[in-house]
Amino acid sequence: VMELLRPQETCLVCEPASPESLARQIVWAKNHPHELERIAQNGHAFYQEALASQILAKELLDRIQNPAV
Repeated sequence: VMELLRPQETCLVCEPASPESLARQIVWAKNHPHELERIAQNGHAFYQEALASQILAKELLDRIQNPAV
C-alpha cells in the first residue's frame, strides 16, 4: 500500500511498531491543522480516483478479459 501513497501529501506515516513515531505524527497533526486538512483532502481525492471499489473492479475485469501476452 505504501508504494501507492505519498507521505505528507496523501497520508501521514510512522515507523511500524514505534509508539514514539506514532506520537510524533499525532503531535504534528495537532499542531498543523491546515496541513492535515490538505493531506486529508488529497488522500480522499486519491482514493476516489484510484482506489474506489468500482475502479478496482473495472481494472480487474479489464485484466481478466484482456490478459497480457
